[in-house]
Amino acid sequence: MPVGVLTGLEFEADLFDIFRGAKDPPIIRCLGTRGPDSTKAIKELILLGCDSLLSFGIAGGLRPGAEIGDLMIADKVICSTDKRSFEADPDWRRALLGKLETSFSVGEWTCIGAETMVGEPREKKALFNDMAGGFVDMESHLVARAAEEAGLPFAVLRVICDTSDMRIPPWVLSSVSENGVIKYSLLILQAFKNLKDWPNLYALKSGSAQARSVLKNAVIHLGPNLGRTVI
Repeated sequence: MPVGVLTGLEFEADLFDIFRGAKDPPIIRCLGTRGPDSTKAIKELILLGCDSLLSFGIAGGLRPGAEIGDLMIADKVICSTDKRSFEADPDWRRALLGKLETSFSVGEWTCIGAETMVGEPREKKALFNDMAGGFVDMESHLVARAAEEAGLPFAVLRVICDTSDMRIPPWVLSSVSENGVIKYSLLILQAFKNLKDWPNLYALKSGSAQARSVLKNAVIHLGPNLGRTVI
């Protein structure tokens, strides 16, 4: 049976196009910035017969020392709002680690699921200190909660695109559509309105490009079952 994959951005979802025509290719849904409607996409994957869920894409680094391009496998996901914790499937995460560690910089850390973007270094430091979070994203807690409710195994595979000391301008998220498409014209317009943020934006652009390359190679390396040994 296929793996269901949840991403936050369109370019992350597009990385799985290489599996078109494969036997039991993963089924992909991009959550974008749709808020409460995001759960509909996850439930759709379950209705389509997916027997496992993977949260996949870029993430913000919380752990000092984590570098752009580092792959992160979650041992558990903690929701930043209610501190609820969800353990990722141990067999799947061990399989991911075993398949990737020979070719990538990869580690196993706690993922923090946030309702809003965590872009300030002081916010990242607080999540690391308070919850021992290694990385943060805005989708994994939704995936983890849905998987628990459905009784399905889940895993998280993310790559760092901004480190713990990098600042992401708060207006960046407004340049992403509800379907996960980056609106570059709006991004450029906002950049010209916030010239002081150009160094931060350039660092984020560079980090995202590097992270995308790592994600692409990881997908190719894992194959269509994405590390799942029992489907």
